[in-house]
Amino acid sequence: MSKIPVLLVIATVGLIVNWPSGAGFKADDYPAIAYASQFQNCLHDFHASQYGLSFFLFYRPFITLSLYVDQLLFGTEAFGYLLMNCLACICAAFLLFAIVSTLARTRLGQVAAFSLAVLWICHPVLVTSMRWVVGRVDTHVAPLLLLALWLHLRYRRGYRRWPVWVAALVALSTKESAIGFPLLALALDFLDPEQGEAKGPVLFGAKLSALPYLSLLPAFFLFRWLVLGQAIGGYGFHDTDIRPWESLQGLWTTYSFGLFAGLPGGLRHLLAVATLLALGGFLWRGRQPALARQRLCAVLLLFAGLYAALAQLLPSMRDPVQQRYASLAILLGLLAWLTLALLAARDKVVPFLLLALLPLAWLLPQHVLERRAMDAHDRFNASLLSAMTDCAKLLPEGVPVVLGGDAERANHPQRFLWGLGAVLKPPFHSPAREVISLRKLDPSPLTGAVTLDDLRVGLPAWVEVGELESRVATAKGKSFLPATPVGFDSKLTEAVALRMARDNNSVGYSLGEGYDGKVFLCTTVGSFSLSVTISAGHQKQLSLFPILAPRWLVILSAMDLSPASPLFLYWRCGDSLRQARLGLEKGIARALIPKRE
Repeated sequence: MSKIPVLLVIATVGLIVNWPSGAGFKADDYPAIAYASQFQNCLHDFHASQYGLSFFLFYRPFITLSLYVDQLLFGTEAFGYLLMNCLACICAAFLLFAIVSTLARTRLGQVAAFSLAVLWICHPVLVTSMRWVVGRVDTHVAPLLLLALWLHLRYRRGYRRWPVWVAALVALSTKESAIGFPLLALALDFLDPEQGEAKGPVLFGAKLSALPYLSLLPAFFLFRWLVLGQAIGGYGFHDTDIRPWESLQGLWTTYSFGLFAGLPGGLRHLLAVATLLALGGFLWRGRQPALARQRLCAVLLLFAGLYAALAQLLPSMRDPVQQRYASLAILLGLLAWLTLALLAARDKVVPFLLLALLPLAWLLPQHVLERRAMDAHDRFNASLLSAMTDCAKLLPEGVPVVLGGDAERANHPQRFLWGLGAVLKPPFHSPAREVISLRKLDPSPLTGAVTLDDLRVGLPAWVEVGELESRVATAKGKSFLPATPVGFDSKLTEAVALRMARDNNSVGYSLGEGYDGKVFLCTTVGSFSLSVTISAGHQKQLSLFPILAPRWLVILSAMDLSPASPLFLYWRCGDSLRQARLGLEKGIARALIPKRE
């Protein structure tokens, strides 16, 4: 099988099924691109948490650098960024083909390599990552990890080892899931029929030249602890409790959905069991105990290398909607299917090719459904963005764009949940304008929702969010009255917060006449209302401590991706509404949360 025509076919298929026409920016694309547009921020991410975050502790400097390069190339046009995601996946498919072709040089092996690449590039699990700019954490880590594995196979054939280390380190600095590299490289040692010139101990007849890579595991966790202060985990809202039963359910969902996405649940589970049995047949094919042990070790190492990085997320992956994290893990199911096809075809090329590509019959329709879902998100985003832009033109300086109506519609990871703080700011919009959402932020029963009726008295215009279309609404009313800060300059720094904790009434705002006892706290990602009683000795001051202190974790974690966005406080004074704009010092979360606990 000639490699160049095969690679052209893989590239053509990848471009056809994943062409990013009509797609736009989503959610955290906005703050990520705005952050990465400054080169000093790219340098920062090589020695600190990505984007300077406090609750989401990622070390992914090469993702930030890729966004910087794309911003130079494409500005604020989403198509170019998403095309780079697509091209990265095509490169990964090329490397999949190269790895399998290197391991199996027979005609059947070449067909298997081609089939694996096509199945992977057409898989619906990849759709979200390819059509979401920051989804490149998956699209960009895949070719780097696979490059390291391919270079390792070349090392086993007499080439140098240092390119393997370089590729592996860059992959680890792109996404944490590359931590599976040492285990995957060991799996290749057991699968590679050529022992080559590389050095290494022999186990079950296989030369283990990948053993030195295991040193990356403790080094990686130590590095994370030294740089980020946390050895394990990136999502602050996921604890380290694996929850075995929930994790096992998530593991099975990921495995079965990864291969049989789009099929009914019962049939999906039945076929998933069949592929596992096929793996058993693969292990004992030829009845050679030494070869069976090699294959068993390879399967276990592939499993560990692909799934271990998902350990924290597996409980949430019981939901098929969360399968976007499994872009690499699906390879195990695809390999199991190819094994089943190989056994059924009895080493005949044409039947094997037909059976190998059979999953396209259900994967491609599911791929289309996933693209349609993403298209719906893009239409929603375009309508909401247009309405926000029009609303900003009608508002006086200092008044934020308020998302009302069905504001919860914007609270979706692929919509604007984390991006609202950057949507109407440079480089996407000028002059800068703040945005607040009226979805309920704090789930506590002690707080309530904020409605448009609560704020309308001071709003000349706002956005009514709808599923199919968002629109601008206008009204005549009084303007917001600016609140006067007391004890600080409207910016909450670490020093101010600690002083506030020592003296609960030292920091606040002048209250005004006619206060009705209710305060509305509004942020880019949500709002809540609460009753605040004024102490006897401070009748003319609204103190911040009783408003913020019980809710530090909710507020600061919500604002982590919008550190430059202020909090807005509103309260009624007679027939008017006061507005206080409260700035937060960058990094204040790390200073306050440990002290609070």
